This record gives sequence, structure tokens and C-alpha cells, in this order.
Amino acid sequence: MKNTASLRFVLGGSLAALLAMPSVQAVDLTWDNGASTGNWNTTDANFGGLWTNGNTAVFGGTAGSTVTLTAPISATGVTFNVNNDILTGNTLTLTGTPAISTGGNTATINSTLDGTAGVVVEGGGTVNFGGLNTIRGGAASGNNSGLNVGNTTANNTVNIANGGKFATIASNFRSLSIGNSTFGGNTVNISTPGTSASPSYFLYGNGAQINMGVSSSNNQLNITNGAFITGGGSGTVTHTIGTNAGANGNAILVDGLNTVYSRGSGSYLNVGAAGDNNSITIQNGGTFISGRLAAGSNGGDGNIVKATGAGSLIFMNGGSNGFFDVGTAAGSLNNAYKVEAGAKFNFTGSGTSRYATVGVNAGATGNFIQVTGVGSTMNVNFGLPIGIGAKATGTTLTAGGNSNSLNVYDGGALLTVTPIYVGATVALGGAASTGNSVNLGNGTANTASLTVGASATQFNTAAGYDGVYTVPGATTAVAVQTSSYTVPTTGSLTTQGINLIDSTSTLTFNNGRLVAGSSSSGTLVSGLGSINLAGPAYISTGSTNSVTTLISGSGSFTKEGTGTLDLTQINTYTGDTIVAASGGILQMENAYLADAAAVRLFSGGQMNLNTSGATDTVGALYFDGVLQAGGTWGGTNSSATNKNATYFGTGTGMLSVAAIPEPASALLGGLGMLTLLRRRRSA
Repeated sequence: MKNTASLRFVLGGSLAALLAMPSVQAVDLTWDNGASTGNWNTTDANFGGLWTNGNTAVFGGTAGSTVTLTAPISATGVTFNVNNDILTGNTLTLTGTPAISTGGNTATINSTLDGTAGVVVEGGGTVNFGGLNTIRGGAASGNNSGLNVGNTTANNTVNIANGGKFATIASNFRSLSIGNSTFGGNTVNISTPGTSASPSYFLYGNGAQINMGVSSSNNQLNITNGAFITGGGSGTVTHTIGTNAGANGNAILVDGLNTVYSRGSGSYLNVGAAGDNNSITIQNGGTFISGRLAAGSNGGDGNIVKATGAGSLIFMNGGSNGFFDVGTAAGSLNNAYKVEAGAKFNFTGSGTSRYATVGVNAGATGNFIQVTGVGSTMNVNFGLPIGIGAKATGTTLTAGGNSNSLNVYDGGALLTVTPIYVGATVALGGAASTGNSVNLGNGTANTASLTVGASATQFNTAAGYDGVYTVPGATTAVAVQTSSYTVPTTGSLTTQGINLIDSTSTLTFNNGRLVAGSSSSGTLVSGLGSINLAGPAYISTGSTNSVTTLISGSGSFTKEGTGTLDLTQINTYTGDTIVAASGGILQMENAYLADAAAVRLFSGGQMNLNTSGATDTVGALYFDGVLQAGGTWGGTNSSATNKNATYFGTGTGMLSVAAIPEPASALLGGLGMLTLLRRRRSA
């Protein structure tokens, strides 16, 4: 009995001591195989003994070693203390709170990286991923789920290349975070070609997102060489570049034919929420697809969304609640969308909660859209107005910020079936917006154009654009709405055209062109603002349209198109007035033409002088380039001396044209002046 009792005591004491011991913690196991190659498994003693799964692997010794996983391995992290080591073969599963640390070195992981706790890349070096990686985050979304580059150290580089992908998975979440904390200067390069069915990087799950520079600066994501970035799941997902104040100079680049960065209809890319000088650039045939897009949404300055180069495309189809805005909150300054060098920006869809605004709220100042270069086109066919310093949703119009603008230059074109509102006189709890403008052309040979109220056929005028855009490499197409949309007529909104609501709002022409849709009638330009002819202006109508706002400036005014354009104001512009060949009817309600200006009328066009019989004095009159005699001119219903039914319509007004000096009189006058000069010299 005594021995039995003693045995029970010993066993009980041993069990108690065992239970009191702390749980086994992961430890660093250091690779000590001195050769340039070696196997990583649980049977070869290359870590000062056998490898035990669940520890941290530290690679030192010979630089440039190739380590082959001959069996699946799990680890809480991997540290590279030498340069150019390569891990290859099988699957490496990361557990716990895993990190890949480089210590400033370069490492390559061609093994499949797996796990459900994500991974942090740290240490200020470079990691090359060449495997079909399936690592992802946990069961909840967030900035730390998936691949996190630069959470604890700055200046890390990740290359997903040479066949490497963060591939499609069946569960959990995978975000991509770059410079998520205060450590900046990180770069991620994704260059393995992909498709929608086999993405180069798959952002999986509701809430999976890209976050760049949440609180840090100068981070970069480069998507190139046909790489395809996309996601799954549903719901609103916000991707950010430069989230917080001080998060500056972060950038995404989508470069090259068949290179795509795509998100679902509920997704939102926010370029520079509170940060400054952040950007996304789509170039050389790259494509960006999203439902919502903003630059400078929370006080950020100088943030840019840019598409540049033929074949480059920003495509937006945000279902019923998509939007794009440039400069949202008070203090958001000088943010921009730029479409240039033949690129396209297409925004389509339907729904009364959609909107497009430059300078959304009071205090959002100097923000702009800029469309420049031959072939550059911004197509807006989503059914609701574009606001410049004014936000229009449904039938509600509110004032936004000041001095915001829409600028179309150097052959660029804006095609829209929606109204454009410039400024607003009513603000919710604030003052009216001022100094907002639309500017067409910059005086170059290539005139810019802005098409308002276009029919479906005019909307699809871009070369190669047929109403359906197929994502390069994808298996499905994205349909583009091509039917026209009528804005509700209640409230302060009109059905089409440009409404210069505030008295300081302007539509400026400098060799620019404003085109009304061939099937759209009504007011083309209206409001308290003014049209400024800083250079030649061209307005084309295919139906019956009017301009009810004042036209001023020194440039010429040309009516184009087969429709009728009615000018209702006592305008003050001083340049020539022209009706182009087959230019329809230019109808004038007041006698205002400058006395020294010329009127030039071409075959197929007419001037209708509805000025109640008033006479308007001009310097010269031309029919098809031929100078006409002096005297009064008008239509058959006028009392003019010279009546012409070919070039003048049914109006009763007249033009008084200065007499052309007779050749003999001009010669005698010249001789008289010569005689006078001789007398003065002799005196």
C-alpha cells in the first residue's frame, strides 16, 4: 500500500507540473545547411536538427541558396538574412500572425503560399512571388487581411511575376494593403498576365479591397504586362489611395494592352481622401473598371485620375447608385480627372441616385475635368446631370464649391446625353457657388467639342465603340446603355443643355465646338451666366435649339448643323457671325451685331432676322465668300432694298451693310492723299 500511495503521489505531482507549464511557443529555427541547395521537410536535419511545423524559419549561411520544399510545410513566418535565397516546390502554409522579413535582402518564393491569416512583408527588402498563391485573410474583412506590404517597416518591394499569382480561392478574404500604417515608400509590381477567369491578383470576399498609403506616403502599385486585378463577393467595397491627412504621393499605374484593374458595380475607388497628390494612371491601352470614383473626397488636394493614350479606358457602370466626383468635401482643392492622348472615359447606367459633380460641396475649389487631344473622349450616358460647382440628384440641385471647371481642349470631346449645370444659386445652409465654368478649346487648329443631349447614335461616335465593351482577356462583356434619358422637369432642373445657373458661371469658347444631339430639341444654353467668345465658337444643332444666355467676347460665332438655333439675348460679341454650308437656320431675336463685324452666309444655311423690323448695321456681308454690295439686306418679308430668299429666312429685320467704295473713288481718294502729303513735305 505504501508503494502504491507513493506512486499515486508521483503521478499526481507530475501531472500537475505538466499542466502548470506554459504552452509551447513558436521559436526561430535557423537553416544551417551550408550547401547552395537543400531540402526543407520534417526528416532532413537542416535546421540544427529536424524542422518542426509551426515555427519561424530563418535563412542565413550561403547567399543565393535554393531550398526545395519536398513536403508541405507550415510556419509562423520566414526571415531571410542573406541575399537571393529561393524557396521552391510544394506548399508553404503560414499560420499565427505571419510575416516574411527580408532584412533588406531579396528573396524569391516560388512555392505556393497558403494560409488564412494573411501575411505581412517587412524588412525593407524585396520579395518575389512566383507561385500560385492561395493565402488569404480571416473570416472578416479589413486592411490586414491578405497581403500587407509595409505594415511595420518602410521601403519594401513585392514582385508578383513570372507566373506568380494570388489566385482565385473559394473562401475567406484577401485584400491588398500597401503602406497601411505610417511606413511609406513601398512598391508592389504585378506583371503576370491574367484574365477574369484566372486573375493575377484576386481580391476575394465582401469588403476585400486595395488600400494604399492609409497613413503613409510614396507607395506605388504597378499593374502591367496584361495583369488582371479583380474581385468577387458583393456589396460596397471602398479602395483608397492616400486615406488620411499626410498620406501623399501614393499612386496606382495600370499600364499596357489587356492590363485590367476591375471592381464590381458597388465598388468605390477613392483617390486622395484627405491625402494630397495621390493618383491613378491608366495608360498604353490599360483598363480600369469601377462603379464609383472620387478624387479628393475628404479635403485632399491635387489628386489625379488620368487615362492617357489610345486604347486606354476608364469604364464605369455602377448600377443604380454609381457616381464620380472631383473634389468633394470643403478644402478639397485642385483635384482632377484627365482624359488625354486618345484615351476614353465611359460612364453609363441608370438610376436617380447617380450623380457626377466637380466641386461637390461648398469649399471644394478649383477642381476640374480635362479632356484633351484628338480622339480623347469622355462619354457620359448615365441619365442625370453633370454638375460643375453644383450637385444634381433626381430633381434636387444644390450649390457646390467655387471656381471648378470642365475643360475640353486640343480635339478632345465630351459626349453626353445629360444636362450640365454650372454653379447653383441655392445651397443647403450656405451661399451660392461662383466662378464655375465650362471651357472649350484653347485656340489650336484642333477644335474641341462638347456634345449635349446626343441621341444614342451620336453617343456611339467614337471609333470602334459599338455600345458593348469587352474586357480584354475576359469571357463576358459589359453592356453600355445607349438609350436616351429624360431628366425630370420638376424643381429647378431643365431637360437638357448647359445651364449657367450662377451669374459668374461661364461657357468659354476658344476654337471650341458645342453640339446638340440630332434628335434633341429645347434650350441648349441657359441661365444667369454668360458665354464668352475668347476665340472662334461653333454651335451645331440638328433639331430646334435655343441659347437664352448672353454671348460676349471678341471671337467669331458659327452656326453649324441642319437644325435651327435661336439666339434670344441682346448679345455683345464683336466677332463675325457665320452660318456654315448646310448650317440650317440661325435665328436672331435682337439687333446687336457689331458695326465693324462681317456676316458670312453659305449655301444651305440661312439667317432669320426676327428683330421686329429693326435694322442691324454690319461692316460687310458675304454670300459663299463673295462680298455683297452696300445697302439694306433681308428676307422677302422685310422692307430691305436687297431681298434674298436663299440666304435670309422669313424674319422682317434687316442688315444695313456699309457701302463698298467704288474703285475710281478709292483711286481718287488715294491720289488726293498723295497730293496732300507732297504739299506738306514741300511746306
